[in-house]
Amino acid sequence: MKKTVSVAVFAFGLLTAGTFGASANSLVSTTPTSGQSLEAAPSAVTITTEAPILDTGNEVVVTDPSGIRVDDGTLTIAGTEAVVGLKNFVRSGIYTVTY
Repeated sequence: MKKTVSVAVFAFGLLTAGTFGASANSLVSTTPTSGQSLEAAPSAVTITTEAPILDTGNEVVVTDPSGIRVDDGTLTIAGTEAVVGLKNFVRSGIYTVTY
């Protein structure tokens, strides 16, 4: 029996802020993509934005279908990419990414 994992991008928040005023940053892509069905669980989620992301004050949370947090808490910011590591998935279903 194949196990299928779906990943959903649930919420989009500000990943950057200007010095004297907030400036929005546009989402370009995610890996895995929103709604994608996977045969195997990914080891990380990557969020790519239009403008560089500040390396402080960001959080990416990944939860399983029961609402249990499954990211490992590691967040790497490199230019326009934010990458969060994942624990081993134990359930099939829709996983939610909030950032």
